[in-house]
Amino acid sequence: VIGVGIDEPGDGVETAVNDFASEADVRFPLLWDRSGKVKAAYRPRHLPSTYVIDQQGVVRFVHARDEAGTDDMVALQLDSLLAH
Repeated sequence: VIGVGIDEPGDGVETAVNDFASEADVRFPLLWDRSGKVKAAYRPRHLPSTYVIDQQGVVRFVHARDEAGTDDMVALQLDSLLAH
């Protein structure tokens, strides 16, 4: 699990992301897409978006926005992929 920030740097965005990560007790690496390559490759329509990618690098599931039950759904999807 990694988090990737795709916002344009500036206006305190980096500080806001770091503050959120600290407050939410994020326990996975947070990276910054400074080149814009991740944003171009995945073209998220909503933020935040969660992509579940299998061991071959294929996007298997996409969750747009952080909705109730997303965490549980992602956990089930990961379990399903890891069982194969």
